[in-house]
Amino acid sequence: MRFEEHLYCPPLVWLSGVQAHGYLLAWVKHEKTGEWRGVVTWTRVSGDRTNHQRLVITAEARGLRPMEAPAAYAGVPRLLLTTSGEIEVLSGGGV
Repeated sequence: MRFEEHLYCPPLVWLSGVQAHGYLLAWVKHEKTGEWRGVVTWTRVSGDRTNHQRLVITAEARGLRPMEAPAAYAGVPRLLLTTSGEIEVLSGGGV
């Protein structure tokens, strides 16, 4: 097995709300509303090279656009936020 096959890098998505790209860490479905949201990490860049901020946000699924081939998103975890506030791992499925 090649070295690269042991590494995981989340797939890229375009965040239309902030006009930036980020890495899709997980999909979260809200049990109460049925809404899907993406958990995304991205870097806010300012004019000052020393003042970048790494952010983790949730964004509506409809506001995210894939930037890679569909197969790249197959390994993204799919989670369920239950009405009691617990997080459950979903098997299969997705947006």
